[in-house]
Amino acid sequence: MTFRRLNLEPNRSTPALPTGTRGAAQQRLMQALSEAIDVHGRRTRDKANSFVRVEELVDIGVLQVNDTGVTGAVQPTYIPQEAATRHYRPEEFRRGHNVIGVRYAGTAHVYLPASLSREILITVKDEAGTGAVQLHAY
Repeated sequence: MTFRRLNLEPNRSTPALPTGTRGAAQQRLMQALSEAIDVHGRRTRDKANSFVRVEELVDIGVLQVNDTGVTGAVQPTYIPQEAATRHYRPEEFRRGHNVIGVRYAGTAHVYLPASLSREILITVKDEAGTGAVQLHAY
């Protein structure tokens, strides 16, 4: 299996829509379509505001696909944290989605390694409902 990095560069293959002089309703419609195409093509340079492509979700291990389509989501790795403080090691995470379930009732400290692979997605869930989970990178 080969892994690719996510391509966040703008796509120049889709032409821009013209927004010439028209009625106000037509002008707003053309502007909205133009903005949607810019976001889709990642022309805005705003990496947090772009569509996610299925192949990108496959590349980072969130979805599985075959010739007939999406076969399912990859089950995330679940790691419970019941202590107030825990330092996680890179080998505790696998490629794809990982969920840390923080069950500590007080202020919890989650220390994540700063040098994780880009194919690792981590969600930290406050299962105790304290709102006092602090994330740290080491």
